[in-house]
Amino acid sequence: MTGPAIVLVKGISGSGKSTRVYLFLSWLESIGEKFIPYTAVIDGKQKEIGIYCESFNLIAFGKFYEKGGIKRWQGLDSVTGKLGSANNLCALLRDISSQGINVLMEGSGMTASWRYRPHYLSQNLGFSNILHLRYCYEPDQLDVYQGRIELRSGKPNSGQAMWGKRHTFENDWQVAEKEAVDVNAAGGNVVILYHPYDSSIEDCGEHILDYFGFREYCENFREYCEKNKDYIEKNSFENLKK
Repeated sequence: MTGPAIVLVKGISGSGKSTRVYLFLSWLESIGEKFIPYTAVIDGKQKEIGIYCESFNLIAFGKFYEKGGIKRWQGLDSVTGKLGSANNLCALLRDISSQGINVLMEGSGMTASWRYRPHYLSQNLGFSNILHLRYCYEPDQLDVYQGRIELRSGKPNSGQAMWGKRHTFENDWQVAEKEAVDVNAAGGNVVILYHPYDSSIEDCGEHILDYFGFREYCENFREYCEKNKDYIEKNSFENLKK
């Protein structure tokens, strides 16, 4: 792979995005990888907006935090306030790609934005290597979605604001698939994959390892996920409030 790559983990809230990214990052820590706080100047101020992993030459936007004794990961949505605007984020991504650094971004907020589809990423932000992973629910799974949101927050999910965006997300996905064909035809390396929310918890990390040419580590990562398969239960509101 020539040039920097960007990994996008998109999807509706409660579809397991941050859990999957957390397991990948925590596995990296378990094998001895060290994360360095990543800071950038935004609107004239130095701000911490992610972590840097030297082995992958990778910046992950977001932060680790702990609640109820459980370590968690919150992605791009946790630092959007610091970034200030989508234009600031795009300028930052352009600068990062010019340095040849890879990026991992996860969050529902970017799921339907044209800025994070293959055409704009390759033509304007310097990323022609794109791994695009999306997690979602089927149209008849509203009850499942509401149950998972309640498990996570401890509150009944009576509103359907995010669920109502499913169609927008689906349309974005279809456009992204078409754009991927164009970018690949121009010499890019776009891999775009759609997964149900209940696909294997290790699939995100496996896709990242495979994309970056570290397939030999997939078995070790799967074993780590198997040992930590109770993380979702530990991460529920009932455990977090203890």
